[in-house]
Amino acid sequence: MHTSQIKSHGDIMDFSTAIRIDSSIETSKNLFICSFLVFFLFAMEAGGPDIRRLAEGVGLNGHLIFALFRFSFLALAAVLFYNGLPTHIVETGPSVPQQMPGQDPLLTLRGLACLLVMFGHGLPLVFLPTLDPLQLSAWPLMGSAWAGVWVFFVLSGYLMGKGFYSGRYGISREKIGNFYKNRFKRIAPIYYTVLFLVGVLTVPGMYSLEHLWELVALALFSQQNGASMPIVGALWSVQTEVAFYALVPLLFCTIGMAVRRVSPLLLVPAVFAIGIIYRGVAIELATQYGWVDRALVPLIANLDLFLSGMLLNWIVPLVPQRAVKVSLLGCGLAILLVGYFALTFVYSRVAVPNADAQVYMNAIMYSGPTIVAIFTSALIVIFECHVRSGQQAGAISKTIVRRTQYIGTVSYAAYAWHEPIFLHVRSSLPKDIGFYQAFIGFLVALGVTIFISIASYKLIEKQFEKQKIAVPPAL
Repeated sequence: MHTSQIKSHGDIMDFSTAIRIDSSIETSKNLFICSFLVFFLFAMEAGGPDIRRLAEGVGLNGHLIFALFRFSFLALAAVLFYNGLPTHIVETGPSVPQQMPGQDPLLTLRGLACLLVMFGHGLPLVFLPTLDPLQLSAWPLMGSAWAGVWVFFVLSGYLMGKGFYSGRYGISREKIGNFYKNRFKRIAPIYYTVLFLVGVLTVPGMYSLEHLWELVALALFSQQNGASMPIVGALWSVQTEVAFYALVPLLFCTIGMAVRRVSPLLLVPAVFAIGIIYRGVAIELATQYGWVDRALVPLIANLDLFLSGMLLNWIVPLVPQRAVKVSLLGCGLAILLVGYFALTFVYSRVAVPNADAQVYMNAIMYSGPTIVAIFTSALIVIFECHVRSGQQAGAISKTIVRRTQYIGTVSYAAYAWHEPIFLHVRSSLPKDIGFYQAFIGFLVALGVTIFISIASYKLIEKQFEKQKIAVPPAL
């Protein structure tokens, strides 16, 4: 294998050598098979309910078959791509925005996503009052769990792409191996800890030979909502994140070659359009399986969100620094606040039954992910351009970021823990509760979740953070 070097021209990366793949027959076959496996994986995910139903029709365990197929195709695609790369690569990257410690607005954005999820699962779902029904006037207390997950996907796409775009990681076996190891140390400890403890405390019978297949599926990050004991249903998004992590090097190379021929300013709307078309077709063709199975959970249904975030790495350098005349951080925080209330307002119209509920639900199903992706992308560009321009943030903006970013720091632990904690607190309340009891119960659950999340972050996440393979910081 040849070693190659990424060259930087200004702020735009030249991929002519960075993505040069050995042209041997063996490697060409690997790449062809890799692309086929990824295509099949996306198609299989979208048709997951049908595959499980067909397997069960011939006496097989549909969930186990699906989990094994999913993991096998994902792993084979990643391994084949990995084996087709140089062993080592010498590289530099373009200058990318680097936030100062304690002043990272992207952590504030991540905190927003976490709050959207927890508020969306709170009063409108787990703590839904029955004696005194939830009213539209309470909409500021509701969030949108779906929107929160969509924000996470876009932000994750940007940050994963940034690691490669900046040169912290590279398109070589050595660097991609480091990327995979670091991602596993970031995701796996909390994931397995939550599943084990929640399983032991709530469904101890899960750890038996009878449920071995479910344990295998969980261990392989292939939890399925339709399984008899999913333990923590909200972790479906973690399984999606892990799948995207496995495909990040391939997706990054694909985008890198695409932007050499098409402007990223055209690629982003094209990606959004493909996402809208897919969701529209999936929803219209859905029969007994609805929006969740066809257009919310599958990888292909969230690919536009992840790719749009990754493409932002090529868009941020295109914003002229001299053209920035306003306080970007202040504008970004204002847009974030307005966006949060707008998303909460729309979701409340679905959570509280009324004449217009179905209209709002249709809008969310067909265009919600794209609208949230545009909103999130705009905030990422604004926040990163703020750092890149070297602007001095105002005292109020700096204080807001400093006070809110810790929520983003513990957001992964909070996301993993909140569902079982919410359900446990709710089970301690009477079956029928009024709004006051629901509100107090939600606040207690929220407080316990934050406390346990901070403890998990300090005792688990930070300890594994120290064990990550050191990589040079982005230039």
